Parts: sequence; C-alpha cells; structure tokens
Amino acid sequence: MKLLVRERKRDSGTQARYLYTTDPSLSEEEIEEAWRMRWEIEELHRDVKALGLEDSSFSVDPKSPP
Repeated sequence: MKLLVRERKRDSGTQARYLYTTDPSLSEEEIEEAWRMRWEIEELHRDVKALGLEDSSFSVDPKSPP
C-alpha cells in the first residue's frame, strides 16, 4: 500500500487529504489523477441523485457517435 498526504492551507486552518493505493508502482501524479477522476464520478452520482434520477436506468451505445 502507498499513502500520499497532501496538505492545503485554508482560512479555517490546514486541511489534509489522504490518498492511498494498493498499487505501489503508481507515481504521486498518477495517484492524484486517479483521485480526481474518481471524484468527478462521485459528483455525478450526487447530481443525479439531486435531480431525482437515481431510480432511472439508461445506457449509452459505445458505437454511437457523441
């Protein structure tokens, strides 16, 4: 396991972010990028739920153009 600790100064004090991975070969940049991508997914889930769409199901055909 690899642990990455990032601290940020805030008006309310110092905030620590703890990121970890079970893949010790990842660089710090790769760990942070994976976290950013995962956080975008979490925000999407939050927004879908806020819109009341969590019970809806939909799929996207990967062959169709964007």
